[in-house]
Amino acid sequence: VGDVIASERLMDQLAIPPHYRDWIADSWRQRQPHLYGRLDLAYDGTGPAKLYELNYDTPTSLFEASFFQWQWLEDQRNAGRLPQHADQFNAIH
Repeated sequence: VGDVIASERLMDQLAIPPHYRDWIADSWRQRQPHLYGRLDLAYDGTGPAKLYELNYDTPTSLFEASFFQWQWLEDQRNAGRLPQHADQFNAIH
């Protein structure tokens, strides 16, 4: 985030509207508490991931994310795509 708020090019690349940029940068510099949310992505392994939905407006997003992230991890282990000792970085499950 520090790199993004210091770069108009990155702000443009991320399509952050100009009228929000100072507000976002000030919030980051002040270390204000942040929101959590869930990003629903699709990835076919051949191109960039596609963003389907951002969920920041529901109290169930943490529960939903933890369940499906853990299910995905188990599926990848069982399919041999990840080692059996692989774990989640955030451990929200």
